Amino acid sequence: MVGDILPSERCRATGPDVSRPMQRHRSGALAALRLIAVGINRCARVAPTDGAVTAMSLDPAVATPQI
Repeated sequence: MVGDILPSERCRATGPDVSRPMQRHRSGALAALRLIAVGINRCARVAPTDGAVTAMSLDPAVATPQI
């Protein structure tokens, strides 16, 4: 749900192949897509949906001639 707090980088980086910098990079990518809201010294939260982001993510699927 919108506003839900996501687990910390430390919690998500529990596997041997997953590092905190990798989690930070993933969080940054999701924040760039405005899917999560992050801030300095704040927990990452699920962001409200944005129609422009949804449209951008669906454009490749709609434009694919195989469908």
